[in-house]
Amino acid sequence: MTRLYRQFLFHLKEFSTTPYFIQLVVVGTLSASIIQRLGVRAWGADSYEAFLRSFMIGMWGSCTAAAGIIGFERQKGTLIYLLSGRENPLLAVMTVVMSTSAFGLISLPLSFCLWIIPGTSAISTQTVIMHLPQIIIGSFLLWLSTTVVTLVIASVFILTPHATTYESLILVPALFCSGVFTGASRTPAIVNALRFIFPPTSSVHFLYLDSSSIYHGTFLLDIGLCIATSLLWIIIAYFLGKAALRRAQVDGTLEVF
Repeated sequence: MTRLYRQFLFHLKEFSTTPYFIQLVVVGTLSASIIQRLGVRAWGADSYEAFLRSFMIGMWGSCTAAAGIIGFERQKGTLIYLLSGRENPLLAVMTVVMSTSAFGLISLPLSFCLWIIPGTSAISTQTVIMHLPQIIIGSFLLWLSTTVVTLVIASVFILTPHATTYESLILVPALFCSGVFTGASRTPAIVNALRFIFPPTSSVHFLYLDSSSIYHGTFLLDIGLCIATSLLWIIIAYFLGKAALRRAQVDGTLEVF
């Protein structure tokens, strides 16, 4: 476990010095914040909800890169060594994916800095402080849920040398299915139903909830759904990854890019 933790920190440090990953998170969060601040100013939308949405878009941008990280490691020529070491190869993949998705958490303070800039669409520090426990718990749930989904996708991507090509195809469906573009009070029925099978949907719903919802158990329901569905997706990732790794070893594609 200590070795895996050191590997996690190593990969996190490596990604934090790679311009592509920095640009992905910063540009995604920055563009989402600018567009939404203009929207809030023009149409009077909820600034706090838009602030959360900017953070979630930046987070998802990093997680889609985490899904394609298998292709990045393959192009570096290190995938074969990751999957052939002493540790369980699936655990090695997990540390790489988790470190990449964890890097996306910097979109939260970045989004906050962009939204407290004075202006008609700015959010107040008092509002953020009032929701701070909810933001902290919700951010962890969002990271956990997006990571397990990314693990499933990354497990399948072991099979293909074109994983990085498919990153952009993941982002829009993931944002829609998780309910990022809707608030807690106007969630479409289909997105609301996805809370029971798609982990990020319940974590996003949790972040959007009004604080008064804690009194009728909606907070606890979202937390329970997020954890339960995340465990289910971890099991799916394990079996898919095991099958994909076996197939890639038979086909000899681990070093192909």
